[in-house]
Amino acid sequence: MKEKIRFYIRYLGRDSFTGFYELRFLPDGESVGYNHHDWEDIWYLENVKNALNEIISQKQ
Repeated sequence: MKEKIRFYIRYLGRDSFTGFYELRFLPDGESVGYNHHDWEDIWYLENVKNALNEIISQKQ
């Protein structure tokens, strides 16, 4: 699980204004958008992003 998070964390970026994570698909010059990624990857990223944002919101 930790290896998956380390691999996919490159697709998550923090918004400088809010501090919450958002999906970003351009770390290695890849095509923008959901259409160029498998649905399993998108689902996993959304879950990781939501979990991290929940932790951040509870700390505030």
